[in-house]
Amino acid sequence: MNGLTAIAEVAWLIGDPARANILYALRDDGHVSAGDLAEVAGLAPSTTSGHLARLAEAGLVRIDARGRKRFYSLGDPAVAEILEGIEALVRRLSDREPEPLPWDRGRVHSRMCLDHLAGRLGAQLAGAAIGKDYIRHSARGLALTGTGAAWLGSLGVDVARIEAEPRRFLGLCPDWSRQMTHIGGAVGAAIYRGLVGTGWLRREPGSDRVAVTPKGVAGFRAEFGLDLREAAAGGAA
Repeated sequence: MNGLTAIAEVAWLIGDPARANILYALRDDGHVSAGDLAEVAGLAPSTTSGHLARLAEAGLVRIDARGRKRFYSLGDPAVAEILEGIEALVRRLSDREPEPLPWDRGRVHSRMCLDHLAGRLGAQLAGAAIGKDYIRHSARGLALTGTGAAWLGSLGVDVARIEAEPRRFLGLCPDWSRQMTHIGGAVGAAIYRGLVGTGWLRREPGSDRVAVTPKGVAGFRAEFGLDLREAAAGGAA
């Protein structure tokens, strides 16, 4: 294959709307499962697998097999540069701002998992809560500390009441990959409700996306040292 043909082949692969959607998803959040990519692209899992196979064969995506699951990421940093260049070119050539990409960064960065906060923000919050000794690992698993109980109280959470719930009290849930976890159980649900109640988070109607409000941006920075200044209301976290 000569150079021009190779260039045309890569351009053809990126030019398909479904594959472009997948690649933009991986640019924003690498290590995404095939099932989640199928949801992003709005395709059947078998069709998505076909697109991923073509992209992997061309070296545009990388496959990371973990047990029975496969996670995908961009095969080379240059792919992200190409995608950003295309976006910039479209803006320059268009008389109007292009419509938002179908892949919404907020879905991965700050979203719901059942009734608790997930996505990258959920993982950051879990790490920060452990760092501040609000929760800690113990011989019997994850435990809520006295400091953590006091913090929950400041969010309006009745710790005794959630301890009495029949569900698991506290644990870490796996997120998009096994390297990323968020706080689950009754404590995770209570934290989410408390953060909504304090005005830090806002659930977007009809969606699993969670928006971080300007108050939340300031709060996460002050309480946990998390810099979410790009996560203003309606933006990604």
